[in-house]
Amino acid sequence: DVTVLYRRTRDEMPAEAYEIDAAEKEGIKFSFLSNPLEALGENGRIKRILIEKMKLGEPDQSGRRRPEATGETYTEPFDALIAAVSQKTDVHWHAEESGEIKKGLKLTDWNTADSDTVTMHWDGNIFAGGDFRLGPATAIEAVADGKIAAISIDRFLRGEIMGTKPLFNSRKSDKIREMDRNEFSHIVHKQRLQADELDISSRIRSSDEVEAIFPRDEAADEGKRCLECGCMVNTSCLLREYASEYLIDQDRYAGAYTDHPIDDSHPFIVRDPNKCIKCGRCIRICSEVQGPAVLGYIYRGFTTLVGPEFGEKLEETECTSCGKCIEVCPTGALLPKTLQYKRNPDYREERHTVCTECGAACRISVRYAGDKILRIDPLSENKYNGNDLCYRGRFAWQEEHLQYHAASLEEIGHISPGTNLLISPKMTDEMIEAALDFAHAAGIPAVCTEFTPDPFDERPERIADMGDIDAADTIVVAGSINQMLRARARLAQLRNGTTLILLDPPADHYRRFADRICLSADDPAITGSKGKIVFIYNRESCSGEIREAIGEVAETLPNALAWVNSDYLNVRAIRKYAVPFRSKLHTDTLILYGKLPENTHAKHLIRLPLKAFSLRGRIVSDCGEKIIL
Repeated sequence: DVTVLYRRTRDEMPAEAYEIDAAEKEGIKFSFLSNPLEALGENGRIKRILIEKMKLGEPDQSGRRRPEATGETYTEPFDALIAAVSQKTDVHWHAEESGEIKKGLKLTDWNTADSDTVTMHWDGNIFAGGDFRLGPATAIEAVADGKIAAISIDRFLRGEIMGTKPLFNSRKSDKIREMDRNEFSHIVHKQRLQADELDISSRIRSSDEVEAIFPRDEAADEGKRCLECGCMVNTSCLLREYASEYLIDQDRYAGAYTDHPIDDSHPFIVRDPNKCIKCGRCIRICSEVQGPAVLGYIYRGFTTLVGPEFGEKLEETECTSCGKCIEVCPTGALLPKTLQYKRNPDYREERHTVCTECGAACRISVRYAGDKILRIDPLSENKYNGNDLCYRGRFAWQEEHLQYHAASLEEIGHISPGTNLLISPKMTDEMIEAALDFAHAAGIPAVCTEFTPDPFDERPERIADMGDIDAADTIVVAGSINQMLRARARLAQLRNGTTLILLDPPADHYRRFADRICLSADDPAITGSKGKIVFIYNRESCSGEIREAIGEVAETLPNALAWVNSDYLNVRAIRKYAVPFRSKLHTDTLILYGKLPENTHAKHLIRLPLKAFSLRGRIVSDCGEKIIL
């Protein structure tokens, strides 16, 4: 028979309601508004407890109503007493030899350390945090204080200024129970799962764990219920940085606010107008650099909204999914949407590498957990592609859904007659060498069906790099090229006054940036250009006639260079290893890496992995740079 004596009522108990309910089910009695005054006993054993009835007064510092004595007492019989009356901070270790506490020691009325909340510094070389500063609190609060103290101690020992301005935290309410549930009305409500529990009789008779663990699938489903409603850019948000720097008080500037629905319709971009500060960066980058101009200002004044015209969803516009709007957004109003994982700001691991989706070899940051890629971004502060990255590098890797039949060549068993091994220009040098050795040992042909020869393959001295694009007097973009190279050409035009000529361009919004549009490479605007001229085109999509014409014109221009982009990572290796080329291939059985090319057909496939960003080995990029992945 167990009774809990508590000075306040059930409503003021710091326990969760379900914990109190569970205790009552197990037979625990609660005596509220009861304060034990004295333990009464005989022969050294407790017999009864003197209890005083209490009443609730005004709220104290914790927000709970303070218990006040009524003077009315009574006794109850008990055999044992367990005091659970919290703890009191002991500061006598910091006392004078006489036993008196140092006069300069800052203590609160509750005898806790009155240490600095920003640095945890208390006195001299002493730092105080956790329960010693807060009084009885949670473990996570102690961990938070410990982190702050560790940083401050490190600065203290280095002789640096310890104080740092606290980070600003934007919040919709101080307590979760004060949140307006209507804010989540667009989300389907999922009932919380209940774990199996021991029956009441078993709980009373044993100390076994009451609540069982969830099975794996149920645990995963329960985890998916989390709304991840926290900010996804809380470590990089410029608005938070400025609010922290200027010590902004959110409550002081509170007032009317707008509430807009989140646009989650786009396959790769989430648009949250509620976080938008109307800076216009996304509008300008889309209209002035990329070209589609799918974003603009809607309305005026306080109700101004940034989004597609007429309130369309982003998916319904001519958005090319380049992701530049995400890159320039300072607040997280535009975020990448990853299909294979639940959006989360906690990226476990990061690897700096180059993009494997084409020969441009952009510098990127790969965020991942285990073997699962979570997010791709341009590598911060790199001078090669800067903040530019195309759709293929940022998002297209998510669309690969291939079934692999073996993890490596060694796992392939019997090789039947009529088998061919397909060498892809996406493979690294080491992969190609291993594949050629395997084909030779197995006595089967190794061929490539994805190589497009180009006039500049024989002129490596005429190959341009990123520095040449930035320094060009004239840039000629032929046909359709990837978004990163488009952006670099446009930025050279904006920053340096470079003349931008489009040769046989597709019918898209990029045309309006052209200083001149030409239909042939021998146009006087091209042949008569002065200074450094750089041709940019894609060897796979640009017609053979135009590529040959560019090669001929370049011979007549002493300062002409070319960036010959390829859809494949390591296209130069096909020539390096003299891999036989086939414009078409029909075979009975085909061993290949990754996707099957459109010009290749086989009755039976043995597919090996060629996953984006997971390759290792040597490659040579479009501009001739030797890179080790």
